[in-house]
Amino acid sequence: MSTSADSGYLSDKDLAPPKAVSRPASTMSLVSGHARSFVTAMIQFIFKNNNLPLLLNLLHHSMAARYLLTSPYSLLRRYTQRSHQTVVAPVATDMLRSLGGLHMSLAGLSLLSLIYRELKIEQMSLTVLSIANITQLWVHSMAYWRASGRWNIRAIREIGLLEMVASVVSIIAYAKSAAKSRKLI
Repeated sequence: MSTSADSGYLSDKDLAPPKAVSRPASTMSLVSGHARSFVTAMIQFIFKNNNLPLLLNLLHHSMAARYLLTSPYSLLRRYTQRSHQTVVAPVATDMLRSLGGLHMSLAGLSLLSLIYRELKIEQMSLTVLSIANITQLWVHSMAYWRASGRWNIRAIREIGLLEMVASVVSIIAYAKSAAKSRKLI
């Protein structure tokens, strides 16, 4: 190391790291950089201003509507205990289709809340979605509790877990927006 002749200290040029040879970036590093920035932007979007609960409710209710509207018979066969004499009544499939229509309207409410970004609209939507998710979770858990022989473990695991997560996230988001606006409704 050389010292500066007039002061006896190291100069800035002596302390600087050696220059690296620069090469053009590879295609893979460009793609991974763009993917990383896209994922970062999506995470920031999702966790900003109640986007996560609204997206979660949109996915939950649209998936439920899809399954209930397109294949209610197969859902009844999949989630209920059955024997060789079990017959699925057409009334049950019609009721599941009407329930699919309700899920479709709740998915539409979630989508509209994501499009029109006002705190009052979000708070009202989260109130409706929280009430819908809690009552659905309550009704299903009471049905599982009372008629444990009618529902199989797959129904409790798949339906119950998703409803519980959607309910908890909706309640937390509603509480957050109520605290932000300082109003309950």
